[in-house]
Amino acid sequence: MRARETPETPTVVYDGDCSFCKVWVGRLSRWDREDALRLLPLQESSAEQLTGRSVEQLRHSLHFVEIDGTMLTGAAAVREALLYTRWKYLVKMLASLPGTMFIAETIYRRVAESRIILGCDGVTCNKDVRGGQP
Repeated sequence: MRARETPETPTVVYDGDCSFCKVWVGRLSRWDREDALRLLPLQESSAEQLTGRSVEQLRHSLHFVEIDGTMLTGAAAVREALLYTRWKYLVKMLASLPGTMFIAETIYRRVAESRIILGCDGVTCNKDVRGGQP
């Protein structure tokens, strides 16, 4: 999948209204010791411009946009973002194991669907991320 634009810095697009998401993006920021990533809340208009997706589409999963315009979502986006952190070698090793990404995506979907239970108090988290309905 390709983004509409190519960012100067690898960019993580996340739900800035989701307290669960903000906690994990905060961790990602701390682990990114070289400040290699841009962390962009999907509520900023530049998120729609960059990805070519609406806010409604963006809120369904984490998005990662590489400098060449490659765009990943879900567990693949998490994997790519973690490759810019101090955990990159562990992530590379785990991601190379057969079936890891299938398992990671299954877990990612379950977590995304359960954000309200996991501590999110935002409007977005009160909606069903599968269908976008309250």
